[in-house]
Amino acid sequence: MMMRQLQLAVAGLALALTTSVHAMAAETPAPTAKAYVINEINVTDPAKYKIYADMATPTLAAFGGHYLVRAGAVDVFSGAAPGGRVVICEFPSRAAALAWHESPEYQKALAIRNAASTSRVYVVEGVAP
Repeated sequence: MMMRQLQLAVAGLALALTTSVHAMAAETPAPTAKAYVINEINVTDPAKYKIYADMATPTLAAFGGHYLVRAGAVDVFSGAAPGGRVVICEFPSRAAALAWHESPEYQKALAIRNAASTSRVYVVEGVAP
C-alpha cells in the first residue's frame, strides 16, 4: 500500500511539473529575429554627407541599433559591385528598425542624406534564434 501511495505521489509531482513547464513556455514570448538595415550609398556632396552621418549616428542607439559595417572594403563574388559606400545597421527587431527609420530625429538627418547622396536602402529580417 505504501509503495502505491509513493507511486501516485511521484506521478502527481511529474504531472504538476510538466504542466508548470508548459505554462511557462506558453507565457514566454518567442525570441524576435534581429533586423538589418542595408544601405548602398553614392555620396555626391561629402561635406553635407558628413553632417548627415553626424546626425544619424546617435539616432540608432535610441532604437537599440548599431553599425555592423560602415564603408569597409568590398570584394564581389558574383554580380555587380555595390556603388559607393555599404553601411549595415543591426536592430533588435524589424519593428525597431522601422520605428527608427520613421522617427522624427532620423527623418531630419535623412533629408540631408537625400540632398547629399543617392542610395538604395532596405531592411532585412534575420533568422529567428
